[in-house]
Amino acid sequence: MNNILEDLKLKLNITWEDQDELLNHIINSSKEYLNYIAGRSIDYTMPFNKSILLECCRYDYNNARELFEINFNRELIALQIKNLVTEVNYDIK
Repeated sequence: MNNILEDLKLKLNITWEDQDELLNHIINSSKEYLNYIAGRSIDYTMPFNKSILLECCRYDYNNARELFEINFNRELIALQIKNLVTEVNYDIK
């Protein structure tokens, strides 16, 4: 089991393995969504990125993905800015 899956199951209070396939699908879908928002592939080992991924997954699991963007607007903007700054820093070097 990967670390993100374990963390998501802990966040959702899921102790059984029956939904692992669904949760992995939600994780991958949420990564694609957040990568699209950020404009690049994100490192989900970083605490902020991982936290926002888990929240996105939580909303998706509860069939409320449309509310995620509304409730986490500031965090999504911060994610975009952070990744834009990182990209610019790499281009400067």
